[in-house]
Amino acid sequence: MAWTAPRTWTDGELVTKAIMDPHVRDNLKSTMHAEARKTADQIVNNSTTFVNDTHLSFAVAANEVWVMTFYLRVVTNATADIKFEWTYPSGTASVGGVWPSTTLTLTDLSMAASASPLTALSMGVASSTDVLVVIPLHFINGVTAGTFQLRWAQNTANVSDTKLLTGSCIIAARVT
Repeated sequence: MAWTAPRTWTDGELVTKAIMDPHVRDNLKSTMHAEARKTADQIVNNSTTFVNDTHLSFAVAANEVWVMTFYLRVVTNATADIKFEWTYPSGTASVGGVWPSTTLTLTDLSMAASASPLTALSMGVASSTDVLVVIPLHFINGVTAGTFQLRWAQNTANVSDTKLLTGSCIIAARVT
């Protein structure tokens, strides 16, 4: 949906739905932002099988371009570690640098994929305390609408809990 230049209104003009929709509703949609926030901790243990994050996903329409940043509060141990992937309906996703609050070992700092899923990051977390990981991502959707979904798992199966904590979030902006 494209931006429509705002209308110049005149006194006494009858305002109708047909007049308002392109200037208010459609313009708001064209500057759309998406936010998703975890409202509860999610735990994985003894499994390297990716699971859908229960909160961190949002809908995308065909042919949209999105820039987003993931702020992930992680608790795990040095044996289990954590890995991330993203699924989406079609298109290309690219993930960039990662800025953690502790030392992480990354398998890849920059990766692009032409098909879902994008498995870009596995990391070793040297602490069992709350670690903030910030991941920027650029996504160009193809012709299929659907859901952009964060998935994650332990990098090495371990009986200790690996958690993504309440307050982790995505902040995303659609580029028009």
